[in-house]
Amino acid sequence: MSSATFVENETHLFEKKIGGHITILFTEFKKITRFYVLFHLFFAVLALAEIFSFAVFFSFWIHSAAIAFLIASFLLGGFSYFVLLSYFQTKKPQQLYELCQTFLTGCHGHLCTDDHLSLAHAIYRAVQQLDRMEGDYYVLPFSWNTLNTLLKKFSIYCHWYDVLKMKELLLFEALSEHLQLIKKEPTDLEAHAALAEGYLKLASLYKEPTTTEEDAPPWIPPYYTTKPMLDKLTKTCERAIEEFKIIEAYVPRDPWVHAQLANVYHDLGEAEKEISEYETMLKISPQDRTVMFHLGVLYFQQGKTAQGLQMYDHLHKLRDDKAPVLLSYYDIYDIRKHFD
Repeated sequence: MSSATFVENETHLFEKKIGGHITILFTEFKKITRFYVLFHLFFAVLALAEIFSFAVFFSFWIHSAAIAFLIASFLLGGFSYFVLLSYFQTKKPQQLYELCQTFLTGCHGHLCTDDHLSLAHAIYRAVQQLDRMEGDYYVLPFSWNTLNTLLKKFSIYCHWYDVLKMKELLLFEALSEHLQLIKKEPTDLEAHAALAEGYLKLASLYKEPTTTEEDAPPWIPPYYTTKPMLDKLTKTCERAIEEFKIIEAYVPRDPWVHAQLANVYHDLGEAEKEISEYETMLKISPQDRTVMFHLGVLYFQQGKTAQGLQMYDHLHKLRDDKAPVLLSYYDIYDIRKHFD
């Protein structure tokens, strides 16, 4: 057997075994996170039952010494809930961390060598498996659209943050693997590109989900627009930018690098820097019509009408179908937004 065939077989076997570990991770994660929802539901039902009992049998309770026991049960239930809540809030992050480490240990056990990339890709597979999982905890075995939508909304409300934290833990470990590889091979540009992609995967956790009408979730957490989440997005994107700039220093005329930087600046809402990257791409590939179109749109969006028209003129002379589409952006800049 040739060495190439051996490596291919080993990779296939590793991928197959990883699937089993991902299934275990998926199952255990659901079990842990469901428990905490059941904990909250139990005390909520208990409180409602006590309130209902007090309201229905009010005349009995008010003339009975047993009202003291009812009040005591309220206080005991409330005290028990907050004590247990404090304990579980400390315990859950530790459980998720241990689950993540168990998954990594299981994956590592199937590697013949210290293969950082294979382990990182295994982590990415697990993260992909967790994608949109927050809406699939509670599903009816039969079709009832209204109730299924409510259950999905409830599921997202209860579990979106747990899913995000689990993905975050896994992606931190993937980034660690990429960093370990770069410490061994600091000038390997593919390693830097992989690390940059890892940062972008992490940054995607902090962006508000972009959806089409078909796959739009029934509820999107408002936390995505808060300052802590936006700060995480900014800091993570900045790390990706640094990695792309390292690659740019070695291959300054690679349009792929500038395209990636443009995408990151777009996510950060830094239009001027995004324009600068597209201008660089156009210098590298002067006849790239896609770059002309995107640059023209950005010019129009930023009120740089003259430069936008130049891009339109270039596309029009090339008889490109995107020329009239670009011209439709001519009035996209709204001056009223810049007035008080």
